Amino acid sequence: MEKLPKDRKEASAQPEDEFTSEKRFMLETLDGRDKGNPDALRYQPAALRDDKEIALKAIEGHGRNFEYLSERLRDDKEVAIAAVGKARGAGAYLEYASEKLRNDRDVVRVAVLDGRDGFRYASTEIRKDKEFISDLLSAGAETDLILDMDSELLSDRLFLLHTIAINPFVYGVIPKAMRTDKEIAETAFNRNPDVVPEDIKK
Repeated sequence: MEKLPKDRKEASAQPEDEFTSEKRFMLETLDGRDKGNPDALRYQPAALRDDKEIALKAIEGHGRNFEYLSERLRDDKEVAIAAVGKARGAGAYLEYASEKLRNDRDVVRVAVLDGRDGFRYASTEIRKDKEFISDLLSAGAETDLILDMDSELLSDRLFLLHTIAINPFVYGVIPKAMRTDKEIAETAFNRNPDVVPEDIKK
């Protein structure tokens, strides 16, 4: 039998420190009884909630665990993207991201297109960005996105015409006063007659 070098034998005999032991147990738990648990990290010690490996494993099970991470990890782009793009509806976890990441177009794009939610938690700057909103709609974002834009854009007639040209179903979520605008209604009708109610068609 091959003998271990003295330094390796000593290293192998060293007991795990408390954090390493807790981390190992936590990772095993996240693969076992707490797999998919949305509150797996809720009551864990701060040190575990500040560990990136644990964070990604917990989010793999359920994106809601992002809420319980340390401030440092909620400012980590990789971790945030993993959370907000986890599943339909997970985009809402953008609420718990740092201010910097709520102003990051990559993170917001994943929240809106993969997580199908969360635009309301994006920064004001992003919610005013006409080009970015247009890109999201072109990429297949839900039309409810329009309701979460900066309120000034909901009265921007030219921009609404532009968004309806991209996706006629936007017509159904814009303010009623705008839906009765003749040019807006005609634009929506020309793209898809079914989105315009009969009383407005007349």
